[in-house]
Formats: sequence, C-alpha cells, structure tokens
Amino acid sequence: MSPNVLLRSVVIIVFLLALSSAIAVAQDIQKDPLIAAVEAGDLPPLEERLPNNPLVVGPGLLMPEAALPDWEPGQHGGTLRTAFTSAFGFSGEMYVMNLEPIIAAPDIDVQGFYGNLAESFSVNDDATVFSFTLRAGVKWSDGTALTTADVAFVFDDLYNNADYGAFPNKFKSASGTPAELTVVDDYTFSLAFDTPSGGILRDLAITGWTSYNDMIKPSRHLADYHPDHADADELAAKLEAEGLTAEEWPILFNSVDCPRSHMMREKCIGFPQLSPWLVSELSESGTIMRRNPYYWKVDTEGKQLPYLDTLVAQVFGDGEMVNLGAIAGDIDFLYGTQYSNFPLYKENEESGGYVTIPLILHADPTALYIQTCNSDSAYVAVADDVRFRQALSHAIDREEIIDVIYLGLGSIPTWIPAEFDPDAANALLDEMGMDQRDGDGYRMSPAGEAFTLYIDVAPVRPDMIPVGELIVDHLATFADVHAELRQSDPNVKNQRIANNESQASIHWIQTYQWRPGMNSEFAGSSQWCASWREWLNTGGASGAEPPAEVKRLYEILVARKSTLPYSEADLALVDELFALHYDNVWILPMIENVLRPTIFNADFGNIAIGGTQMGASRAGEQYFYRTMQ
Repeated sequence: MSPNVLLRSVVIIVFLLALSSAIAVAQDIQKDPLIAAVEAGDLPPLEERLPNNPLVVGPGLLMPEAALPDWEPGQHGGTLRTAFTSAFGFSGEMYVMNLEPIIAAPDIDVQGFYGNLAESFSVNDDATVFSFTLRAGVKWSDGTALTTADVAFVFDDLYNNADYGAFPNKFKSASGTPAELTVVDDYTFSLAFDTPSGGILRDLAITGWTSYNDMIKPSRHLADYHPDHADADELAAKLEAEGLTAEEWPILFNSVDCPRSHMMREKCIGFPQLSPWLVSELSESGTIMRRNPYYWKVDTEGKQLPYLDTLVAQVFGDGEMVNLGAIAGDIDFLYGTQYSNFPLYKENEESGGYVTIPLILHADPTALYIQTCNSDSAYVAVADDVRFRQALSHAIDREEIIDVIYLGLGSIPTWIPAEFDPDAANALLDEMGMDQRDGDGYRMSPAGEAFTLYIDVAPVRPDMIPVGELIVDHLATFADVHAELRQSDPNVKNQRIANNESQASIHWIQTYQWRPGMNSEFAGSSQWCASWREWLNTGGASGAEPPAEVKRLYEILVARKSTLPYSEADLALVDELFALHYDNVWILPMIENVLRPTIFNADFGNIAIGGTQMGASRAGEQYFYRTMQ
C-alpha cells in the first residue's frame, strides 16, 4: 500500500471514529436531560443513574391506545404550570403526576397489570403468595440503591412494631391475619397470606391513589430516627430537642418521613424519593418540583423520563382567578375545572393556547345519601321504608340536573332505579301511608305528622349546592315532599353524619363505571351512616349495628380481599353488591359516566383524548412540548 493511500485510510478511520463519537455524544445529550450536570461532574452518567432494566414507556402502557392513539417519543424541556388557591397548598395535579405504585395497569384500571417499580411479579395458584422482583439498579433520588432492605424496614421495623402502630389492614388477609414478608435476595421478596388474597393486587396498584410509600421507604435515611437502628445518644438528643420521650419516637419518625400525601411539604425537600419530580421550593407564590435525576423510566428511544423539567403550582386567589388564569393561557394543565365554565374554556382555547378535553371523572360528583341510621325514630320510620327512598329517586329529574349543572356531560345512573317517574313516586308514597297533606300541600308522615327532609350539604365543590337546590325543588314539585337544604362547613356536616344527626346529605361517590376497582364507599363510610361502618370495622365494639343487608355489603368487601380483580368470583361479588344497592336505594347518585373538562397546553404531546381524568393525570411523565422550550 502506498504512503498516500495509507494516509487517506488513517484519515478516514479517524474521521469515522470522530463522527461515531460525535453521534454518541449527541445521542447521550438527547437521552439525558441532565447532560450538563454530568459534564460538570455533579451527576454520574445516565447509564449509572438508570436501572439495569428501566421501564420502557410506549404506546398503550400508561393509557390504553384507544384513549391515546397517537403516542410518540417526545423531547426534554419545559415547565408545566398548574394552579391552586392557597399558599403552601396541595396541588392535586402535581400529586397525581407523582404517584408510582409497585405494580400498575393502564389508566386507573385493575386489568392488564404490569410491573412498575417491580420489574416482575407472580401469584401462586391459590392467591396466597405474591412474589415481587424490584428493578435492579433503581436508585432513590439521592443516588442510593433501592433494595429489599427498604421493604423489610417497613414490614419488620414499622408494621410489625406495636410501638409504631397497628399493622395496616391493606396487608391483612380476609381473615384479618397480617401478611408475612420473606426477603429472598436484594431485589426479590414475597408476601404470604393465610387465605387467598387476590385483592392485594388492586390495593397495590390503585386503591386510595396508592404509591410505593406504603411498602417501601428509604431505610438508610430513616434509620437514624428508629430506636432499633439509630445511635442511641443521637436519637435521644433529637427526641429531647423536640420535647419528646423515648417512647414517643414514632412522632419524631413521622415528622421527618415523607409519605405520598406529604410530598408538597417542606420536610420532603431533599428526602429520598422515587417519583418523577421532587419538591424543591415552597413559597407564598407557589410550589416548584424539579425532575428526579434518578428516575427509572425511559421512552422507546431510550430517553430518560420525565420529559418536562419542572412543575409549578401557582397560587391564585380563588376559583374565579384560576379560571381567568386558564383562559389567559397562564395554566398548562388543570383538572380542577368547573362544568359551568366549559363553554368559556372552549371559546378561549385559541387565544389562550390550550385545549379543553372532556375526560371521565372517577367519581359521580353528586349523590344524595339517605341516612337511615339517624337517631330520630320518627324520621327513621319514614326513611327506613324502601318505598320512600325509591319515591325520592323517581321524583328527581336527573336530566335537568345533568343538562343545567353538568351541561349534558354525563348520563342517567344505572345502579339504582333512577328513571324520572313522578307517577311512580307518588304511588309509592301513597302506598306507604304518606297520602295526607298539610295546609301547605306537603305530604305528612304515615303517623300524620308534619314532615320535612333536611339535606345537609357543604360547598366542597361548586356544583353541590346548586344540585341540592334542584333536588329540593323537584321533591316539592313532583312528589309534594317538603325538603330543606341545610348548608354548613364540611366538618360540621361530617360531624352530624358521625353523630347520627343527619337525615340526608350530598357528597360524591366513586363511579359505577369503575366497579372492579372501586373502594369501600358502598358499605358505609364517613359520608353514609358512619356509625354503621364503625360497628362493622370494630366487630360491634362501637358504633351502631347496621341492618342485615348492609352487613352483607361489608362481607362482600371483605370477600373481595380474597378474589383476583376481574376474576369470575370477583365480578360476581361486585354484581351482588350493586344488586343490593339497586334493591335498597340507600344512595341516590345524580349522574354517572361524567366527563370533566380538562385543560392542557395546546403544544403538549401525548395527551389522552379519552379515558379517565385521573389516568391521564397519572401519565404526566410522558407529556412533552412539541415546540422546543
């Protein structure tokens, strides 16, 4: 080979090596949103921050493809602005965007589970043993490794420690026996129950808007506040500084722990976490969260998620100021919208640079709870007759409520007799003995006494009082039933329910459409005969004994702890539960399948056009700006 040819070959090779290196650097920059910090020596490179097998987010994973048909890889950068109405408040949007359960399913469903923080999981044949393998190499936000030691710390040192508190029901079998934790290695562990406990999958994935915190905590960080691990003298000094005794260590421990509901508090700044964004600043003007450099998800091109750099919850004076901010284009994501403002939102989309997408609300926003546990025997004599409750339901014109209050964004409920039928309502009331009227034309009780139905309501949401006013009007107009709306503070209303002083009340309830994933609101709750639920929870030690049908509701909820979600046995129990509600009409929902206006920046990619609002919100790590920020 001639010297010239050799020289040209060397030059070509050097060029190709340089080009390859440049491409690799470009790819690193594209994949790593924090490449500048890496180059400055402030962070390790991306491959050292990601787990061995990161969760790859692509089409159909976080949201079903029918709800998000045009998923695409995004680009890094930008700030998402949302809103709340008080300084140092709680942003629902930012909260939901940071939930990371150990297992998950698309949207908020309990079908199609996949490993989230757990790379994989398995269930034995009789659903008594649940094995999980954490993603090897996942790191807490401070760079320390996530291992099964962080699981063992929760179960061994907290849940099985009577000084810390009672073992949580979430990890008990249907028989009430706590699960047993077995640690296999640094990444594999199992939970064993004494009876089938398939419902734990639902509880680990979604119940109570769960996240990893219920079973995983940063043990290295929190060990300094636990008497079994901390230096005794150092812990004693910390307790003394807070005016606490040695026995009160759980108070100190909880004051520094950062469970999911506290993620926007000052104590969580710098606390090791596993969520996509971390709180970094709190002020009177708002809350700021910044990307977690050790987040353990990537997109289909290997780019680390989340795409967005920063989340900002801005403080607005009140709900009206929030609406003005939205239509002015000062808010990029808002699910706490008002139905009545839907036309206003739509009219200002182009000028505000946003889109308004109606998404399914996970709750029926207004329901009338008939409190037949009331301590007034004269009232109970009326309300405990199912014909009375059926009559009330038939006397309510839900189509008017849906059209006027919810602008047609919903449908008539199907899990109780909800047809508007004044003739049926009046026939039922006549049949039960309320066929006499007083001087004002209102029906009297079967005992011949004046009758008024007092309905407690609190302005928890702006639609509740207007719905209550329509209910009062409908009952008088179509059934001659005198009702009065009793407005109060939420705490006052809830205390009346707890004391069996409320005759009826208005609140939301989990939607019927979410039946396999629904929670325990359908068997007594803080909103429906709280004393019944207290009796059921305590085995009769306190509270008021409920009727047999309500006891059966509770039995169904307990039985569902045993069944796998969407199994034939589980769906049969759900069907029985709602059949009992249909027959007894304890709760009267006004609307179901509600579509709530949800505001997104018009430049966002990977925004759902269907599915639930909460599901779309939980998928925030895949939002991105199409225009480079």
